[in-house]
Amino acid sequence: MVVLIADKGCGKTSALKAIQIALGSWEQGFMGTRSAPFDQTMKHHGSQHKNTTSTIAVTALLGRTDEISWLCVPDKRSRSSQKTHRIQETARALLHAGGSLPLIAYYNACTTPPKSMAKKHTGPQPRYMGYDRALMPPVDYEGRWGRWLRLVLQAREREDARSVHKALVGTLTSLLPGVSQVKFHYDLGEPVVTFKNGNMQVFSALGKGFQKILGIGSDIALRSIQLNPQLNDMALQNTTGVVLIDDIERHLHPAWQAQVAVRLRSAFPALQFIMTTNSQIVASGADPVATTIKLHDKVHHSSPSRRTER
Repeated sequence: MVVLIADKGCGKTSALKAIQIALGSWEQGFMGTRSAPFDQTMKHHGSQHKNTTSTIAVTALLGRTDEISWLCVPDKRSRSSQKTHRIQETARALLHAGGSLPLIAYYNACTTPPKSMAKKHTGPQPRYMGYDRALMPPVDYEGRWGRWLRLVLQAREREDARSVHKALVGTLTSLLPGVSQVKFHYDLGEPVVTFKNGNMQVFSALGKGFQKILGIGSDIALRSIQLNPQLNDMALQNTTGVVLIDDIERHLHPAWQAQVAVRLRSAFPALQFIMTTNSQIVASGADPVATTIKLHDKVHHSSPSRRTER
């Protein structure tokens, strides 16, 4: 786990955006998945700097020794496509071989759910659709609740699906302080949270902090299950990958800020989290499980803390 801490304007979100764009090369190896093109990603982030042109240099390691490098340049996709096709071929080969697929995902501070929730669509989807819109915030709630709905219906018929659903519910409950159970309500098309004091609330009526963490946690869990069904109820524990979270402290109570990094790492131990924050509380709470990097006035002045990743 890596935590980037800095005041606003020091470049922490820009660093996250660069990683997001690099990870998109893997996602683009699968037909039918939706991802934001490079130009749109940078335009959204740099809207206040309309005349700024951003170029991102990427180096990737395929296997242990096969290193490739390329540039991501707005309006010049050919400069990257000749190199990134090797990454896309590797992604497709892993899928066809039946291997475990790594999760990649990006989340920002947006927590507002759309008016429509899960569609009553329960048909099968291929594994690789776990990448659909994974790098395109705001979160696709309809697609997420649709995955959960399919799992609920499968659990009614199959023992293996029941064990997977039990693992999902246990993991999500562990993420939320003061919660005794999280269930998906078929008729409402969204989750219902039961608190330890007996109160119950639907997802859309929860506070923004609960929406944010339950939203991120359920998306990570459900994508892991879809990408790696062969792992059954161990998909949440054994799925590897990279998860990017911008402004993790947004909408969270200070007491929750101190716990959020440890809770995420405990729930999904095989994932690499890279998070940004303005909050020293988040950084201090993450200290036992994370590498903390503080960005100063200029990004190239960053210096790691004394802690190293465990």
